[in-house]
Amino acid sequence: MLPYLIFKKRSESFAGRWPNLRVIDIKTFATCAYLLSGGFQNIGVRSEKTMSCLIKMERMFHPYLDFLAAHRALIVLEKAK
Repeated sequence: MLPYLIFKKRSESFAGRWPNLRVIDIKTFATCAYLLSGGFQNIGVRSEKTMSCLIKMERMFHPYLDFLAAHRALIVLEKAK
């Protein structure tokens, strides 16, 4: 959600604060599987088969879920010359 807030919802604020940086691309990922795996904690779904199924489902529904619940993002910025 943080990438969404900074680079989408408040993009004018970002542009005003860092005018020499331009957002080239934003790729969001990791919706359900990341949360259910326990993230950085040692809890969550343990079964490899279950996680494999979750990851497949996540990839299938990627375009529909990421803008709602993406927990990670790859953001490409370009510095002005």
